[in-house]
Amino acid sequence: MARPRPMSRLRLRERIDAARNLPALTRDDLLAQVDTTVAAMPKLGEVAIAVAGDGWTHEFCTGAMTPDARFATGSVSKLFTHAILFRLIDDGQLSYDTPVASRVPSGSLDGLHVIASQDYGSEITVRHLVDQTSGLASWEDTKDPGGRTLVEQIVDWDRVVDVDEQMETSARVGAKFPPGQGNRAHYSDLNAELASQVAQFTTGASFQELVNRYILVPLGMEYTTFVIPGRHDYAEIRTAKHPVWISRYLSSSPGSGGIISTSRDLLTFIRAFHTGVIFDRSHIEDPVLRRIQYRPLRYGAGMMADGPSRIPRMMRRNSPVILGHSGVPGSFAFHCPDEDVFLAGTVNSILVQPFEVIERYLAAV
Repeated sequence: MARPRPMSRLRLRERIDAARNLPALTRDDLLAQVDTTVAAMPKLGEVAIAVAGDGWTHEFCTGAMTPDARFATGSVSKLFTHAILFRLIDDGQLSYDTPVASRVPSGSLDGLHVIASQDYGSEITVRHLVDQTSGLASWEDTKDPGGRTLVEQIVDWDRVVDVDEQMETSARVGAKFPPGQGNRAHYSDLNAELASQVAQFTTGASFQELVNRYILVPLGMEYTTFVIPGRHDYAEIRTAKHPVWISRYLSSSPGSGGIISTSRDLLTFIRAFHTGVIFDRSHIEDPVLRRIQYRPLRYGAGMMADGPSRIPRMMRRNSPVILGHSGVPGSFAFHCPDEDVFLAGTVNSILVQPFEVIERYLAAV
């Protein structure tokens, strides 16, 4: 039996207002109420949000932000990397079963994925990278001798963390499980960085060239570009200590976090990602979503998924699944298939995740 489609807040309010013989609140009214709520939420930085459905778009910004103001997308960059892989598969240059070892310099995976003295590096495929099922360790979860997480480290001292350091750290921590074993996933930025390396090795083009060729130019995303060390041409990110740009760190990990964009451009991108404009939509239809270590998030087909409600209990309804990605700087780009709504933007803060904000907007449509 098909699951009943959850009633949106707008439709619920229409029924309540009709029963009370009150004028029904429009979608614009409800979205404006959410704008007011978001503007008053603590720990957020300057906000830029774009929400769109069939024939309508709503934008909201605070402070100096505008719909065309740039911000760090963080891990939303992974969607760009995965979109490129999907396109290369469509073009016959790759397959999901292509061994990663065949598309990176010889021997570079040796010792990276070892369990009980057995080296599984040669068994990692493109599919494992896209689905986060390679079993590679989450190097970004490691702590330094002082007990600081990576995020805490780069807030204190922005530095380069290139793919070689990521691989060395991941190898030292140790792999979690053999590639593709069971119904398991383990989120690691290294998967996206290796995916970027595979795309570059396959085409002979840089990551930046590939993003421009397959995404930015065709979609007319004129405000989207790449983090450059020392260039602060995007919004600063709020932290518990002081605002940061972490340009050295983000620029050294382009495939997993090196893109800067705007709420308006990201909305264009996430629509194209989910509607077959960039690649054949079959890549992301009916994705197998597996739990990752950051519960309740799941991952599959190159996308992060969230569903459980995070808003106050009195406002809850059956929370629809959203598919896309979020990033540590508070960035996000998602599609909600149940409501056919797209959401993109940033809360520009590492102190909170953007999911409560996203769900408040979903509840208004």
